Amino acid sequence: MRAQASSIEGVTWHGGVAEETGLPNDVYDIVVFAQSWHWVDSERAGLEAARILAPGGALAIVWNQMAVSIPWVHRLTRIMRSGDVHRPDNPPTPGG
Repeated sequence: MRAQASSIEGVTWHGGVAEETGLPNDVYDIVVFAQSWHWVDSERAGLEAARILAPGGALAIVWNQMAVSIPWVHRLTRIMRSGDVHRPDNPPTPGG
């Protein structure tokens, strides 16, 4: 991803992980996880996001949700994920 986007003006890349970014405190207006929240330690990543967010900043956790109320989508989802589907009553729970 870095190789593909490294030529974008104004974009700076930093090595790190969600749980320990190495970025400064209270600086960023938004921290975004797009299709990646399931890969992190949610407690630690949430605390890290809270640390680097500026006052009033936002944590955005984005994921695709299958419309399992449609029978063929439900069946496909069960095949793809062995029944492990997102449920609205079980949202992500970041720390911090």
